[in-house]
Amino acid sequence: MTVRTISQPLTRRLEYLDSVRGLAALSVLFSHYNLSFGLPKSVEKLMTNTPLHIWWDGFAAVSLFFVLSGFVLSIRFFGEGKIRLAEFNYRKYTIARFFRIWLPYFFVFVSSLLIWLAFKRSWTTLPPQSEWFHDLWNDFGTPLNLFQESALVLRGGHAVVPQAWTLTVELIVSLFVPLGARIASIHAIWIFIPEILVMYFLKNPLFLIHFALGILLAKIYCQRKQWLRENISRGFWPILGVGLLLYTFRFSVAPYFPSLVPKNRIWYFTGIGSFVILACIVSNDRIQNILNHDTLRFLGRISYSLYLCHFAVIIAFAPAFISFMNSAGIRNANLAWLLGLVATLAVTLAASTIVERWIEKPSIQLGKWLARP
Repeated sequence: MTVRTISQPLTRRLEYLDSVRGLAALSVLFSHYNLSFGLPKSVEKLMTNTPLHIWWDGFAAVSLFFVLSGFVLSIRFFGEGKIRLAEFNYRKYTIARFFRIWLPYFFVFVSSLLIWLAFKRSWTTLPPQSEWFHDLWNDFGTPLNLFQESALVLRGGHAVVPQAWTLTVELIVSLFVPLGARIASIHAIWIFIPEILVMYFLKNPLFLIHFALGILLAKIYCQRKQWLRENISRGFWPILGVGLLLYTFRFSVAPYFPSLVPKNRIWYFTGIGSFVILACIVSNDRIQNILNHDTLRFLGRISYSLYLCHFAVIIAFAPAFISFMNSAGIRNANLAWLLGLVATLAVTLAASTIVERWIEKPSIQLGKWLARP
C-alpha cells in the first residue's frame, strides 16, 4: 500500500480533494443503482434513514461537488502568490471551463444515444427494476430538446444523460467564481449577498450558496489556515459528526421532521454539511494522507468521467447482467443485487478510465490550446 504525505504550496493542486470528488462520484453511482433496483430489505431502513445513507447519498454529493468547485476554482485568488482579478485572464478561464466540462459530456451524450439504439430493451430481473428506472430512456423529446440537452442549455428534463442538469449549473455558476472571489476578498460575508438577492427576487437558490461556501472556505484556508486547523483540531470528531449529519440531512433528519424544512431548502443543509466536511479535511493531515492513497487518487482522476458514464452503464448493462445471473440460476435477490452492483461498478470504472484517457484529457488540452493568447 502506497500512502503519500503531502506538503504543498497553494500554487499546486490539492490532489487529495480529487479523491473526495471521486468518492462523491462513486456515491452518485450507488445512489442511481439503488434507485434502479432498490436496497436489500434486510438493510434498507438502516441504510436509508440514518447517517449510513452517506454511501449512496447522490443528492448530497451534488452539494459537495458545488462547494468543492467553489473552493478549488477560487483558491488562486487568496493567500501568497494570489492572482489579482485585474490580471486574471477571464477569456482563457472561460474557454478552459467550457471544454473541460462540455466536450467530454457531449461525447457521453452521443455515446448514450448510440447505446440506446443498439442495446436498449426490456429485461426481467430479480430484484425487479423500479418504476423510476422504467421511466429512463423512454422519451427523448423533440429534436429541439435533444439539441438543447446536447448543448447543456436545457432547463430540466434531461433524458439522455439525466445527471447533466448539474453540469449546466456547474458551468454557468463557475463562470462567476472569479467575481465571487473578488467580493469575498473585500469582506467574507459579502459573498452571500448575491444569494440573498437571488432568493428574494427569484425564490430559487440556484446553488449559489454552495459555490459561495466554497469560496469562503478557500479564503479561510489561505488567509487563516493555522486558525482553522487549531479550532477544528480541538473538536475534530464532533465537528465532523455534525458535518456528516448535515450532509445526510435529507434522509437522516428531514424524514423525522417533515414539516420542519421545505424540500427545496434541504440543499442548504447539505451545502453547509459539505462545507464542514471539507473544512475538516483541509485541516487534518491524517485524512489527507489517507485520501492521497493511490487507489483513491485514481478514483479522483477519473471522477468526472465516472460521473458522466455511470448512468448509461446502469441503464444498458445492469439489467442485462442481472437477468443473465437469474437465468444462470442465481434467484436470490440479495445475491443478484450484489453481483449486479459489483459488475456495474467494474464496467463503469473501465469505461471511465477509457473516457478519461482518450476524451477528457484531450478535451482539457484542446481548451488550453484554444485559450492561448
